[in-house]
Amino acid sequence: MKHKNTIKSRYDDLGGSHYDMRYTDEQQAKYELILDELPDASLVLDNGCGTGLLFPFIDSTLVGLDLSGELLRTARERSTDAQFLVQGDSEYLPFRDDVFYAVVSVTVIQNLVDPRRLPVESARVAKLGSTVIISSLKRVYGKVEDITSIVENEDLLLNRVFTDENINDWITVSTKKQ
Repeated sequence: MKHKNTIKSRYDDLGGSHYDMRYTDEQQAKYELILDELPDASLVLDNGCGTGLLFPFIDSTLVGLDLSGELLRTARERSTDAQFLVQGDSEYLPFRDDVFYAVVSVTVIQNLVDPRRLPVESARVAKLGSTVIISSLKRVYGKVEDITSIVENEDLLLNRVFTDENINDWITVSTKKQ
């Protein structure tokens, strides 16, 4: 639990405006790639939403979840009436099973105490056949096999893993098995 509190404190201390200055360009480059993989979905979970940088790109109803209350305060300024914010833990999502039509988690998995929980929880809250997109830092997961061994599980069919020279992440695209 100490690790989780350290991560929360780090992002709370960083604050929304500093987070945005530091990560906006990088995150938006990732979103451009991810959005090509994201089908039209009526209800999307942005698991680890930070300051809500993904929000302007999503037209459907979106739930943004983050551990940091400070980042969520900035996300609230970006959110619309169709975007809802929840402070919570990516390893223990506070949602029922089979709720979301798509789950996106950008550059969160490497911050978790047990990274294997993120794909398991993402699959749990996703509807059958839904898309689950998880990105992870290449500096933490150096080889594609490092991240695929974490993302693949009995509930997710890994469809694609890719990267781009302009981003620092591996992007995995999976489907919740039927």
